[in-house]
Amino acid sequence: MSGVVGVDPSPFTLRELSLMFESKLTDEWNRTASLMTLISNALAGKGRKFKISDFHPVIAMKQQAEKPIEAGIEALKMLIPRGARNG
Repeated sequence: MSGVVGVDPSPFTLRELSLMFESKLTDEWNRTASLMTLISNALAGKGRKFKISDFHPVIAMKQQAEKPIEAGIEALKMLIPRGARNG
């Protein structure tokens, strides 16, 4: 991680290095996704507009993680052992 960030790892904790790594990764993807969006929108036909999230994996992962998982009661019943079920 420290090699990617470009710092001496000695004075930093693993958590600090991890945050620096994630920040650098996000910053680089912000730049790359912005350029890809600009170029794609310039070359796209009418009616097709790209967003930064179409190219940015970090944003896509965050959006996917924020979606709630919907499941019925049957999904919860599957987690209870058969002998412990009341019905």
